[in-house]
Amino acid sequence: MTTPREQLRRNLLCLLGWVVNGLLNHDVVFRLVGLLNGGAIGTVFLAYPSRRPLQPGPCQVRFMERFRWPPAITGIFRQGRGWGLTFGVSASEPELIDAQNA
Repeated sequence: MTTPREQLRRNLLCLLGWVVNGLLNHDVVFRLVGLLNGGAIGTVFLAYPSRRPLQPGPCQVRFMERFRWPPAITGIFRQGRGWGLTFGVSASEPELIDAQNA
């Protein structure tokens, strides 16, 4: 059972995720990063679930539908001397490899 404080924290994190992706998840932003990159970003990683979760939370349901195909920015990391971006989609592996979804 979650406490009201934990639920508030979860809701704030959910809202923060929506705001960050609402501001940064646009082709114009990606093109600008590509132009200004200069080789600093050497790795782009895409994460996706192998199968659907059985009981997603209320925030997860909205994120799952919104980010089924367009990737959501989930992180920035440094590996060695280079930087990388991490994205995630909620489409499961069977959905990704289905030719009808191409």
